[in-house]
Amino acid sequence: MFDAQKASDAQDKYCDSINAPHFAPNRNIGFKCYRCNQNIFAEKGHPVAARLPRGKVRLDYSKDKPGYTVEFASENLIIGCPFCYASYCD
Repeated sequence: MFDAQKASDAQDKYCDSINAPHFAPNRNIGFKCYRCNQNIFAEKGHPVAARLPRGKVRLDYSKDKPGYTVEFASENLIIGCPFCYASYCD
């Protein structure tokens, strides 16, 4: 199930249960990734610009995939964006 608020709450509970920090973006910033500005708990992302050698840019449609579900957030520590793969724990 895709529900940003429930997924964030589930991630909070999971982090508390394993005594880990909460890395995932929260409600205050709209659950959005700092790099690609997409809601990481959205059902579907949009294409992300991919940098190529020599400064060229193209849209990477392989990022057109689902974000994190409530079920995933309740069982895994979220440490990165499912769309642009930015790390939240570096």
